Amino acid sequence: MIKHKEKKVIGMPRKNNSDDELESLRLRVAELEQEHRRYREVEAALRESEEKYRTFVQTIPDIVYTIDENGYFTFVSDCIEQLGYKPEELLGKHFSIILHTEDVADVSRSSVLKKYKGRKTGDRNAPRLFDERRTRTRKTANLEVRLIQKGVEEFRSGLIDVMTEVSASGFYSKEISADEKRFIGTVGVIRDITERKKQEEALRESESKLKGVLDAIEDCICMIDADLNIIWANVPFIKRFGNSTSTRKCHEAIMGVGHPCTAIRCIAKMAFKDGKVHERDLSVRDSNGEMHYFHCTSNVALKNVKGRPVTAILFLRDVTGYFEAEEARRASQQFAKNIIDSSIDMIIAVDKNREIIEFNKAAQEAFGYTAEEILGRNIEILYASVEESSSIHEEVTKTGRTTKEIHNRRKNGEIFPAIISSSVLRDKEGNLVGIMGISRDITEIKKMEEELLRAQKLESIGILAGGIAHDFNNILTAILGNVSLALYAKHDEEIKRRLRETEKAALRAQELTYQLLTFSKGGAPVKKTSSLKDLIRDSAGFASRGTSVRIEYAFDDDSWAVEIDEGQMSQVINNLVINAIQAMPDGGFIKISTVNETVGQRGILPLKEGQYVRISVKDTGIGIPVEHFSKIFDPYFTTKQKGSGLGLATSYSIIKNHDGIITVESELGFGTTFYIYLPASPHRITRREVSGNEPLAGSGHILVMDDEEAIREILGDMLDKLGYSVSYAHDGSEAIELYIKAAESGRPVDAVIMDLTIPGGMGGRDCVQKLRQYDKNVKAIVSSGYSNDPVMANFSQYGFSGCVSKPYRLEQLGVILDRIVRG
Repeated sequence: MIKHKEKKVIGMPRKNNSDDELESLRLRVAELEQEHRRYREVEAALRESEEKYRTFVQTIPDIVYTIDENGYFTFVSDCIEQLGYKPEELLGKHFSIILHTEDVADVSRSSVLKKYKGRKTGDRNAPRLFDERRTRTRKTANLEVRLIQKGVEEFRSGLIDVMTEVSASGFYSKEISADEKRFIGTVGVIRDITERKKQEEALRESESKLKGVLDAIEDCICMIDADLNIIWANVPFIKRFGNSTSTRKCHEAIMGVGHPCTAIRCIAKMAFKDGKVHERDLSVRDSNGEMHYFHCTSNVALKNVKGRPVTAILFLRDVTGYFEAEEARRASQQFAKNIIDSSIDMIIAVDKNREIIEFNKAAQEAFGYTAEEILGRNIEILYASVEESSSIHEEVTKTGRTTKEIHNRRKNGEIFPAIISSSVLRDKEGNLVGIMGISRDITEIKKMEEELLRAQKLESIGILAGGIAHDFNNILTAILGNVSLALYAKHDEEIKRRLRETEKAALRAQELTYQLLTFSKGGAPVKKTSSLKDLIRDSAGFASRGTSVRIEYAFDDDSWAVEIDEGQMSQVINNLVINAIQAMPDGGFIKISTVNETVGQRGILPLKEGQYVRISVKDTGIGIPVEHFSKIFDPYFTTKQKGSGLGLATSYSIIKNHDGIITVESELGFGTTFYIYLPASPHRITRREVSGNEPLAGSGHILVMDDEEAIREILGDMLDKLGYSVSYAHDGSEAIELYIKAAESGRPVDAVIMDLTIPGGMGGRDCVQKLRQYDKNVKAIVSSGYSNDPVMANFSQYGFSGCVSKPYRLEQLGVILDRIVRG
């Protein structure tokens, strides 16, 4: 009997074996020994492999397990201790012992624990975890389940659990036949995904919150890809532009399908191109035709691994209200600017550094600067001195507001006075940001003040002059009346010559009283529509007669008519020509001209808007010193040895009473020019009356009312000389009584000559009104040498038929009575 070294029987020797048989037996033994060695090597390799795989399985952080075909654990890695179990505790236990109660049914339905017995792979009715395809491709089934931790009371309540991901694969026995194999168990890996689930939940919650925030934002937001397709949009975007999909371009949604490359498309492309933020305003008209304005911003959202932008975000904010508010603000600013520019006052504003930031049109016109020339420059350039500028700035910053008179400087260097009201400008915190000033050029006001002062001087002297002229005229009336009567008596030539000289002296005295009357309110002009041409020629020619001065005239062919007192205006021309002649003792040249001129609303002259005739009297004399300019129209001011000093003062008063002005320009050594502005008349010119050499005789009954007995007597003698019968009254009451008696007696009064003012009694103005109540056709002539009322200039408005100024001349009286009595 032959045994192996392990004492196994491997054969029985035959009796009488031959050598060949023995050799064959030895070879067989050698083969068996070699095969045994290979088996031990495979077994060692298998143990080494198993150890490697066991080490690998125990090293990985996931739980590795195997269960048999009935769901009982056959292996569990040490990582099961994460749940508080020892591997040996679970061996032989059912897989469901560690499952959450609510997940057992799901796992059972998934056939993970179902028993698989021999089946054909093509059997479609057998329950299986892996279908035929999975079996062939050895794919793994994944399932998320909750596992229970050990050591928890009522652990199956699920109060504490772990979320895991189970990856399982089935394994089978060796094939029984080509078409059959038997399921013998499952190998799986359990991975703890609790933290991942928490992170995913947090991410979903964060995404939900973010979506809620983005949907709650009023701005329209969308995400686009590199082809400008919309891949996501918030609720406001969808409400505004409709539901958007990846097949819809952003510019098509916003601007309309088929719209060409637009601003929104451009900034989106620019964001993809350079990865920077781009923004632009966009106007969109909605379905109702209303225009909306959006402020659009594009920015890159995600980039790929190469750093290229793959998605971008578009933000669209509806700024229609802002645009409208901005438009309203601009309109309001423009409205305020228009108001500032239409102001006749200069409005200037400076910042805290005293640099000019506002300069309206009135300021530009006053100073001669354009806005471009002056804006940004220091305010000192507009003041006459730096000291005055600093003083104003210091005062207004200290008090907050100030009003005072200053001196400004124009661009051409001219200094002019102005009144300025300044106030500080502050921000919300009360900090000084600038100063606003409103000023007015008071050059003309200053001139008017000078005119007023001059008028006050004239008024004060007029009070005295008027009283003197009134009394003097009464005396002259007696003198001139008697002389006038005496001239028509029979005398030799010597007596008549003396009488004529006496009359001339009286007439010169009358001219003096006439000048004095211009200072009083009784010197109101008796105006009528006249032409200046003949009046100027006659007056200037008479004044220059017998001198070496040559006069040249230059009149407009269509010179406008004027409303003037011809006597007073003749006196003005006479005074100016005499003044020019006295300024040229060695002879010279005088040019007198008239020009039609229209004065506008903002003219530099202190005149009302309208049409005027300008008279200029220019000489080539020595000129007037500048220091005398403010005094030349003052009463009794003169630089000549001869003269009363009343010539220019009288002329000033006459022109003023005609609603005009008189001004002067002069330069030493180059002569003087006087300018007179008189309002043009819309009426036609009346012809001047020319009396004959002999007084006009008449007939009728004349009633004379005057408080001066001498006036009554001389006037009676003159009327008697003219052929009239005369009655006398010393005041208005007596005149009314005599007028009524004469009417009742059958010898009515044809005309009444009455003094305007009766001290202590009824004067002519009241008397004529009472007479008109008795006789509406009464013919009354007002007579005065002085009056505080404009009756002499506008006698017809007060019920008079005519007027005659004291002193009387026989010829003058005859003409007036002839016109009134004879009708």
